[in-house]
Amino acid sequence: MRKNLQIISFKKLKSYDKTNLDSDEFYLLYCIWDKKNEKYHWSNYLNLLPQNLQNEVLKYKNYQDQYNCLLGKLLVLNGYYMFYGKMLDFSLYKRDKLNKPFISNNFFNFNISHSANVVVCIFSKQDIGIDIEEINEVNFKDFENVFSASEMEKINKYGKEKFYKFWTAKESVSKAIGEGLYMSYTSIKIKDGFASHKNTEWFVNNFKIKK
Repeated sequence: MRKNLQIISFKKLKSYDKTNLDSDEFYLLYCIWDKKNEKYHWSNYLNLLPQNLQNEVLKYKNYQDQYNCLLGKLLVLNGYYMFYGKMLDFSLYKRDKLNKPFISNNFFNFNISHSANVVVCIFSKQDIGIDIEEINEVNFKDFENVFSASEMEKINKYGKEKFYKFWTAKESVSKAIGEGLYMSYTSIKIKDGFASHKNTEWFVNNFKIKK
């Protein structure tokens, strides 16, 4: 699998060459934003969306939630341009019965997540999910109904990094399946480099962005 890190300027998006997405690849786009620097671009960014998606952004009362929601959609726009070489018609941006977003008449899947001031969007031809979490102190006992006894044993032994590794894996798999918080996380079992649900195994990759 090729690994490449590249800074993509949203203002210069149309200057980039069309990108091929192979069946065994995934592309991850992420944005780290600063309120004091980005607030001047807010109206320009928001006006790139149709009214129904603007309303989806503005329904959040907290500015950070609004901006994360907006940038998630703009990362989808960036990815669409990368793979198709043209701008996304947002009338193709839909949600399924469980509220998972997708683009109709499209060859790739995508998934969005955000935490604090970081927004991520992952693209693949396969079913795929992603979760990002800011690492903070956490009371492990509050999550005993989420993890198996063996998973809790490892979390208690290795601490919060193991907790977040397991949590984000379960969250990502549930989103890849398409059920999100509607499913029981105890049904997802974590292994080394994999997670399993029923008779299906999922490849899991964990990494950090800026610590």
